[in-house]
Amino acid sequence: MDGFADNLALERFGDFLSAQALLIYCVLVVAFAMVELALPDRQRGRAVAGKRNVVNFALGLIGMGLLGLFPVGTLASALLAREEQWGLFNHVDAHPVLVLLAAIATQTFVLYWIHRATHAFRPLWRIHRVHHADTTLDLSTGLRHHPVEVLLTAPFHYAVVIALGLPVWAALLTDFLMFAGSLFKHLDIALPRRLERALGTIFATPALHRYHHSEKVAETDSNFGNLVIIWDRLFGTYHAPQPQGPARIGLGTEHDGVADRLGWQLRLPLQDPPRKFP
Repeated sequence: MDGFADNLALERFGDFLSAQALLIYCVLVVAFAMVELALPDRQRGRAVAGKRNVVNFALGLIGMGLLGLFPVGTLASALLAREEQWGLFNHVDAHPVLVLLAAIATQTFVLYWIHRATHAFRPLWRIHRVHHADTTLDLSTGLRHHPVEVLLTAPFHYAVVIALGLPVWAALLTDFLMFAGSLFKHLDIALPRRLERALGTIFATPALHRYHHSEKVAETDSNFGNLVIIWDRLFGTYHAPQPQGPARIGLGTEHDGVADRLGWQLRLPLQDPPRKFP
């Protein structure tokens, strides 16, 4: 009876997450924005805030809009897996905590290798470099992804939901945690040293991820993790944070002139920026 009650409660929790998904995403953005405003920042020089915010938020909204046109999504994948009895947890009973941990571990593992692939293969890098073109890091950078990259990544994410047979609540909660992790690691904040060290043992922190946005390739090809930094530690791409941080953020001066131009960022996968900018 207790197990039935627990399952019913989790189903209701999943229904709540599904009904309030857009609100939850908005609350996360506002909450992390407040954190960023409340804590001391790291960066001395900033791009023109208005222009880059338009580009970053516009890219995020375009990507979300295109995902809405997908015939499947996280919710649909979880419902399909349940209806067809596909995936691990539709055949194996497990404690909800283990289900959630498996979902987070698998999704972050898959995303880690996808992220590495976008740096290793030139066609994928040309798309992914839109994210790295930002010359300043803050919350909005976490939303800055070319729509094509969003569409290429989404099927892998949905495949994990189906392969694990994740219930709705676990699939959606993992989504929210991954989104929160992306916002958090891009924040322009300086955490207290002890807190940074403690969180950085497991999680991708702003100080760690800042190296991933360095102009230097050796630093850019490190700290790929979203939400957790464990996979970087295991697979040799971990870069320990230093007090001074990377010398420069972005792709270099040849990209600076188009970094805050939405049209250029949309066509950046197909066209390199001009040597001189009007």
